[in-house]
Order: sequence, then C-alpha cells, then structure tokens
Amino acid sequence: MIRATFLVVGVLVAGCGREVANERDAIAPVAEGEVRSEPLQELFARHVLSSFVKQLRLADVVRDESWQFDKASGTLRFGDSIEYRVQVLGTESHGSDTWLWAWANEASKIPPGHLVAANRLRTFGHEQGIDELTTAMVSLDILDGHTAGMIASGVAVGNAYFRCPYEGGAMFVLITDPLTDSPVEADVIRTTRAIAEAFSNFEISNQRQVMLAYLRQRGIEVQVEGQTVQAVSEGKPWFTAEFDESNRLTSIKATTALLLALFDAVSPDWRASGGNRSHGAAQTQTDEPGECDRDVSPRGSALSAARGFAWTDDWRGIPSPDGRFMIIPLSSAETKVDLAGGKGAALAKLIRSQVPVPSGFLVGIDVYATYLAENGIAPRLPAMLAGIAPDDLSELEAASRRIRSEFSSSRLSDEAVRAIGIGYCELRELIACDEPPLVAVRSSATCEDGPELSFAGQYETYLNVQGEAELLEAVVKCWSSLWTSRAISYRLRNGVSHDGLSIAVVVQQMVQADVSGVLFTANPLTGRRSEMVIDATRGNGDDYVSGQSNPERYIIDR
Repeated sequence: MIRATFLVVGVLVAGCGREVANERDAIAPVAEGEVRSEPLQELFARHVLSSFVKQLRLADVVRDESWQFDKASGTLRFGDSIEYRVQVLGTESHGSDTWLWAWANEASKIPPGHLVAANRLRTFGHEQGIDELTTAMVSLDILDGHTAGMIASGVAVGNAYFRCPYEGGAMFVLITDPLTDSPVEADVIRTTRAIAEAFSNFEISNQRQVMLAYLRQRGIEVQVEGQTVQAVSEGKPWFTAEFDESNRLTSIKATTALLLALFDAVSPDWRASGGNRSHGAAQTQTDEPGECDRDVSPRGSALSAARGFAWTDDWRGIPSPDGRFMIIPLSSAETKVDLAGGKGAALAKLIRSQVPVPSGFLVGIDVYATYLAENGIAPRLPAMLAGIAPDDLSELEAASRRIRSEFSSSRLSDEAVRAIGIGYCELRELIACDEPPLVAVRSSATCEDGPELSFAGQYETYLNVQGEAELLEAVVKCWSSLWTSRAISYRLRNGVSHDGLSIAVVVQQMVQADVSGVLFTANPLTGRRSEMVIDATRGNGDDYVSGQSNPERYIIDR
C-alpha cells in the first residue's frame, strides 16, 4: 500500500504514550504479502476525496503553527489561538510496522470520552464485516494512520485528522470541531487538488465513477461528455478532468474563470504579501519516518489549483474582454510581437527552439493601452511632446518628467492588478518557490531593434523584484520608460513616430548571474556573419546595458 498523503509538521509533544496493548487484546499483524480487504478498499475510495479536501482546509488554517496535544482534555492547539477538540484514533509503530487502534491501547490510558470515534469505527466494522476496523493491531501494509484518518473523517463524522509524531511512531487524532469557512472557489480548488493527489497516490479503481459520485454528493454540477468531465458553477466550467478508457484520470485542469473568481475572493492582505504559502502542510511522507518533502499545499485561497494546472501547454493566458490576452505565459503560442513586444516574442521563440530560458510570463500590450485610456494619458501625450527638438536636452528631460509623472500618479485597474497577481502566483507555483519569488521585470516595446535601429538600453529593467506590490510598481515604471528622454530623442532623430507605440512587460524568474553579457550572431562593427561577438561583464549585466561599465569582448569564428 502506498503511504503518501498529508502530514502537518509540528513540535513533539509529551503525553502521546507508547502504543502497548495487553497480550490478550493484541492480534498478530497480518502476514506479509496480504493486502487490504475489498470492503476496506471500497470504504476508503468512498471517503478519500472528501478527506483530502478537509486536510487541505486544515493545512490552510493552521499553516506552519506549532502544535500541542492535551490528552486529558482531548484538545489539540495550534499556536496561541487555534484550538480543536479531538478524538484519538490510534497509533503507528515504526518499530513493528503496525497500527494499533486506540480502543485496544490500555497502556496509554486514553479517557473513554476520547475514544468515541474509534469505537464507532469498530462497531461499523462489525456491521459491515470489515476486519481491519475490528482487529486491534494490523500491519501498516494493510492499514496505516492516514488511511484510518481518511475513513474516520467520513464514517465517524469528523473533520480533518492530524498526525502527532513522537519517537518511534505517531498518534493520529480526528478533529471534531468545525474548521474555518473559506470561499467556495477555494474549496473547488481544494477539490481539484484532492482529485489529482488521491488518484496519483492511491490505487483506486474506476476513478471516474469515484469522482462523479463525490462531486454530486457535494452538490457540484457536472457535465459529462464521453471521458471528459466538467465541474460547473453558474454555467461556467470550474475545472475539466479527462479519463482514459479504463476510467483512470489522465489530466485535470482548472479554468481561467476559476482562477479569476478565486482571486476576487482573496483578502487584500494576502495579495499584498505576494501570496505567502504555508510551510508545514499537505506534505508527502517519504521512506524515512518523520521526514517530509517540500510543501505542496497552496495557502488558504491559493490561486493555483495544483502545480501545473494553469501552466499546461494549452493554457493560453488570461483574456481581456476583447478576446486578446492580458497575461501570457512566455511559452504560449500567443507570444507574438503584436501582443508581447519584441523582447517577449524573441524569448518565446527561443523557448520554442528548446533554448533554456528562465520561466516567466508577459503583461500584454493591451494592459498598457487600457492603462493609458483609463487614466486619460493618451490624449495628453501629443501636447507634452509638441515642438521638442531631438538635441534639446533640457526640453527632452522636462517632457519625460511630465509624462512619467502622469504614469506614477495614475491608477492600475482592479482587473489589471488581479491578472498580474495571478501571473505572479502561477509563476511561483511553476518554479516551486517557497517564498514570493525574485523576478526580473523587463520592458518589451513594439519598436525594438531592427536592421537599421537599436533601442538597446533605452527602456528600463528592474531586477530582484519581490512581492506583488513591488511587481505592480515595476510594471508601471517599465511602461513609463517608453518615454525616457533618451528614447524620445532617439525616435525623433530617426523619424520613428510616437503614435501607435506600445509596450509589454516580461516578468521572469531572477537569475543571480556570476557573469552575464550579450552575444551578437554577427560582428556589429564589421557586419561579418562569419564572426560572433560576446560582450561579457561580471554580475547581472545591468551596468553594462546602461553603459556604466566596459565589458570584456570576445570574437569567435563560427
């Protein structure tokens, strides 16, 4: 049996007790090689999805708080303010690889009032002929604490279960108090995550039937077409699941509509934090007792259903009302110059050519155009640029200051804030970052380098940006860099019209480089295509691009 499911990490607590049963009550573990009975398997499949959702909700509530269990009162406390009443289910022994039901563990002297759930499971086992629920001690290959906890959360009418580790084993308790409510969209996210996790980690036959039964039990509308199942709310699909001919899950994807709806339900404090994720929840048990891999649970209202749900090959981005795209993954086929600017389109082409490029997304040029229109900037630009000569430095600087101050004093729409926030949180999930990731925020104008012109270094890039607030500020600064005095002068000198200019923004995972530079595929001084030129400098290269340092130059024959 695979034992990979939810753990919540905390500090050790005294009083859990060693699992020692009287000889007359202890029954020898099932012989090696035997498997759990079919009735237990069916019972587990019936409750596994609802239990996974409860575990995710508990993880969202307790986050990385330390815990303490009071055996006398039967209370489980997290941090300074969260307290739940619990029932004791049983204990795992890592020495004997056995599960011992709490009703058989006289040595731990658990008060009878805390054994109601375990006894209810025992009675249920007698009624249904499920030996694993009535046998005092069972091999962990047949029944472990996680399996018992999932079944108990359904049969014993509890909420989530919790694992209290101690040296040599762990005690499992069932929380009976209600958990904190959360937005409907967050529960749909958890449901989607639970389906993916459960079907990946456990051998469950006819997964399609199990999922349909659970969704209908929850009152979630479903639309079924062949082996495709859609969960629907108010006529809009929340997620889509695909099954093969054996009714096994092959893919499950959250829709953009769900991500946008969920972002609306997220608290402003959470958004301002950059989407800090909990660190001690929903982890996967490894082969070594007490060791867990990295956190794989989203925070209480996390924007990504499961890692990779939105960032699949066919996810095209977040659309604007006119059907174009506000947020576009760098790898998307939609990443072209008219939406992504020159730099964004070039990076996308490199990705499609299998060149390693740091992960990221684009804030499309439509977001810039909407920003200008909503804040009334566009109609004022011609007057602020009128009559300026390309070599009049003071006038160029004054015009640039006026225009850029318009940007800094204007407001991003809620729709744009929401879309950029989702892109940032999706990037965080994609690169599996425990903290809000450091990113490079890069300008990508529609008027980039061409055969006769070079705009290199004229538009701004911001490095080591962290958190949503910093990201939003950097995006606006990149937009306004289209109107630096240098860029205005260059366009005037080269006859490039200011009309119709637009700019996208590239947001990429930050790379802390030891050495960086530029590779020219033809010698820029001689025009020879038989030579490549590399200009390199130490660090991230921002000083080089801005002209503040002299690079080392290498000329390489092709």
